[in-house]
Amino acid sequence: MKGVKLNAIIAIVILLAGIIGFVYYISPQIFGRVIDSVVYDGTNDKVTTETFPEYLEKNSLTRDLPKDASVLVRIYSNEKSYKYYITGRSVEFIEDQQNKKSDIEVGFPLEYLSQLNGVNMCDVAKEIHGQEDLSFKINIDKISLFWKYMGVLKYRNCLGY
Repeated sequence: MKGVKLNAIIAIVILLAGIIGFVYYISPQIFGRVIDSVVYDGTNDKVTTETFPEYLEKNSLTRDLPKDASVLVRIYSNEKSYKYYITGRSVEFIEDQQNKKSDIEVGFPLEYLSQLNGVNMCDVAKEIHGQEDLSFKINIDKISLFWKYMGVLKYRNCLGY
């Protein structure tokens, strides 16, 4: 009898957590603000492949990542590819031939990098997404992704989703 009650309570808790998670995914505004503007809060220096790690580290989206985040950002052109590895809230440039395990891989063409100078990153991200130049690869299961990166779901509109 105790086992049946315990199983029923566990099932109800899991169901409630699932409903809350689903509602949050559909409409995060219910749970708090949704970010639709991210402006670089550093100097007015031009964002280049060399200054991109600093740009990311000062970006509120990166600061809201979980401490155990692992994201690979790849910026590419016809001639070369630049890779940046975000672990927690720090960013490092890695050589193209280096492979690091990441939860998420994001890629976009180099031509958009210069557009990040002192403007709303969300506008640039929406443009990249609208032009279908933004690529995502998820390397963990979706439930783990949802729970681990729940804190950045508020940027969903910013990224064009």
